[in-house]
Amino acid sequence: VYVSLGFQDVSSHRSGARTGEISASMLARHLSDDNNSFCIIGHSERREFQNETDEVISEKLKRLLETDIIPVVCIGETFKDFEKGLTKEVLKNQIDVIFNSLESDKNIIVAYEPVWAIGTGLVPSPEELVSIFKYIRDTVNKLNKKYASIKLLYGGSVTPDNASSLIDTDHIDGLLIGGASLIAKKFIDICSTI
Repeated sequence: VYVSLGFQDVSSHRSGARTGEISASMLARHLSDDNNSFCIIGHSERREFQNETDEVISEKLKRLLETDIIPVVCIGETFKDFEKGLTKEVLKNQIDVIFNSLESDKNIIVAYEPVWAIGTGLVPSPEELVSIFKYIRDTVNKLNKKYASIKLLYGGSVTPDNASSLIDTDHIDGLLIGGASLIAKKFIDICSTI
């Protein structure tokens, strides 16, 4: 079994008096050379409750790429956007700003988390997911061909019942499990399913 260390957030600043924040260099200082660690940035809760913008998330991405911590960049649309058919437009805007002028060949993971699916039990249809994930991959690759091997995760109401069908969906490389990871039996069942 291989276990990696993950972080829930990082500062967009390299240094300075930032009470309550932790810099990427501070996180990296405590990692061993052979540890593939991850850090989530852009999660919908950070966007909503800390008013994080795509510009701030872009800076956080740059800070993580200065270290050996693999960024997990969360993107996704609200239910209102989904209902209006604006999913791809919202995702393109987020990707364009977050990955703006970024030149890197380091590992980056993008997690598609439709805000309306998180904790609601709702999940996009398999057809919608294939279309959305292909669109995300194509949009990121247009910005920089170095991202051709970018990994894509799905997050939003992942359960033991739907994990297998989600992971078998084209273009989905893995799952970002939220609430179900807090219940040991559910999390173990998801892992066993996969």
